[in-house]
Amino acid sequence: MTTGTRADQPMADGRRGGHTVRHQALLYGDERAFIAGTLPHVREGIEAGAPTFVVPPGHEAEALRDSLGQDAQAVQFIDPADVYTNPVRAMAAMTVVAKSLGPRPAWVVASDDWSRYRDAIDWVRYDSTST
Repeated sequence: MTTGTRADQPMADGRRGGHTVRHQALLYGDERAFIAGTLPHVREGIEAGAPTFVVPPGHEAEALRDSLGQDAQAVQFIDPADVYTNPVRAMAAMTVVAKSLGPRPAWVVASDDWSRYRDAIDWVRYDSTST
């Protein structure tokens, strides 16, 4: 899924977006598929010299670090436990990151172990509003 909003164009409901946002959902079933889907995106951010953030569960973070090799030093890895405590706090954390960057583009990979949430529908709503 890809969506976008430009700062100089009204959004569908008449509001104005702050920056162009491209949101892509990656559905994966195992670590190999996660790496295949995220590694090119992370490398693109590194090669662009842009801030690059990764917020995946531990085993996926380690697999991505290993796959990046020395390039992992250019990526800020964030523990999802610090972000995904509930949808409101997750949105607040991402907003803080976005505001700190100003107009600079950033590459972000964010994921969590959704099976640990009884209120998964709230997380789906959060994800749909983060575009």
